Amino acid sequence: MSRAVRAGEVWSTFIFDGIDCADLGVYAITSGSTYTTNLEPTFSDKKTNVTAYDGQYYYGTQITGQKFTFNMFAENLSYKELNRLRNWLNPRHIGKLITSDEPYKFYYVKPTSIGAIANIPLSSVQTPEQSVLNTFVEGDLVYTGKFTISFETVGSAYGYGLSYYRDDLLYDAATKYGENYYYNRGLLYKDMSPAARWTISANASQQSIPFYNPGSAEGKPIYTITTEESFGPNSKIEIRNNTLNSSVVIDVSNLSGSITVNITDQTITDESGMTYYGRFDGPNLSISPFENMIEIPETYVDDEDNFNYVEYVSMSVVGDRVKLDPKVLLVDENIIGWYFCCNKNEGIKIIDIDIDTNELILEQPNPEDIPPAEIEDGQIIRPAGVEYVYVEVNNKMPELHTGNRNEVCTVDGKWYLFTTQWEETNLFNSKEEFRDIYGYYVPVYRVFGANILNLDDIVISTGTAIKGSSMGYFELSATLQPRYL
Repeated sequence: MSRAVRAGEVWSTFIFDGIDCADLGVYAITSGSTYTTNLEPTFSDKKTNVTAYDGQYYYGTQITGQKFTFNMFAENLSYKELNRLRNWLNPRHIGKLITSDEPYKFYYVKPTSIGAIANIPLSSVQTPEQSVLNTFVEGDLVYTGKFTISFETVGSAYGYGLSYYRDDLLYDAATKYGENYYYNRGLLYKDMSPAARWTISANASQQSIPFYNPGSAEGKPIYTITTEESFGPNSKIEIRNNTLNSSVVIDVSNLSGSITVNITDQTITDESGMTYYGRFDGPNLSISPFENMIEIPETYVDDEDNFNYVEYVSMSVVGDRVKLDPKVLLVDENIIGWYFCCNKNEGIKIIDIDIDTNELILEQPNPEDIPPAEIEDGQIIRPAGVEYVYVEVNNKMPELHTGNRNEVCTVDGKWYLFTTQWEETNLFNSKEEFRDIYGYYVPVYRVFGANILNLDDIVISTGTAIKGSSMGYFELSATLQPRYL
């Protein structure tokens, strides 16, 4: 049966226990032309009245859970469909709740209140108008009307992230809009995010390892250590969050290969699956929720005079200097210590600013310049941005490490960019982007936006730097399942 709302439609649908409500013939409707979004979870304040004291002592607040209430509409449900709905809303069911406006997270919930359907008396018609005997046939009963559903969280009051990067939230809109698009829900694109892997130097002392937590609650990462040699006795690692004034010391003595460090469980697991306990000293390390960011667009449009709109490039990057158009952002000393994330640079710390030139000064040169336009006698000699060159490979993938920087090719509908090796890219969609008016392939230029992020000051020290045995270098990577209130 064709119905008014399809699975996945924003605001009107949600998923519970793996089933979209629209697939059951019911969907959320407005209450007074509005939908409700929780700003905060339910909570309970701990307070005590004291004799002869005008007021109360406050001992803290406990987050008790989350509650979700939906005003629903059932559209022409058959009796069989009504039974499916009843089974779906069984009050003993516990499942994941994913709302269509926030598809990047889920909550473990159970139904707590299920209203009755306020039925509109309708029936289906088995024949178009009349029966063969010229008498009207009413057909089967259908259930149509409004009702309400409430869910509450079970166990943890937090929601858990389904995605870490915005790239992971590709929203299937092709059937409706002709092409897919990336769902913008506050997550960062991977190529505009800080690093999630680092090479830790031998006997590192306060080496910076900033990490991005996209959630709205403190997060606890899982670290993976990869070493080619076995760590000796008394090999220790300290990870400290100077922003939150917390640290943990981890004993990795006599371990080798790939080691997984679970901060939440305070366990270490080696390649063979062996789990080690009792090797942590200190409280659980936490990372602050993501809060402060400045988004720099690729370009902006300005009204020069009398509706003469002109598009301008927002920034250029040469070496360790980022020059920003003052109409986009005026640099300020408050962003010193933040991180500049652009075009897969994995985040570079801002160590100073130049107010006179409106520039950011980075801790190290950006991996690739994004030059400004070259203009001579009022004519553009070279457009602003990074130059890319299309190479025809006749739908055959070139060797992984054979190519020149910023060459682009396409194989089987996918696009690849060569930096140090061929990697998939979403910067291009068609060969026509590289053709001039005569049909010849010509270079194209891309400008980039950026994110400027304020991150926790997280550092790592190893070996002799924390009075342990000498330790060599190793590779460190981190993952995190974001938590949401």
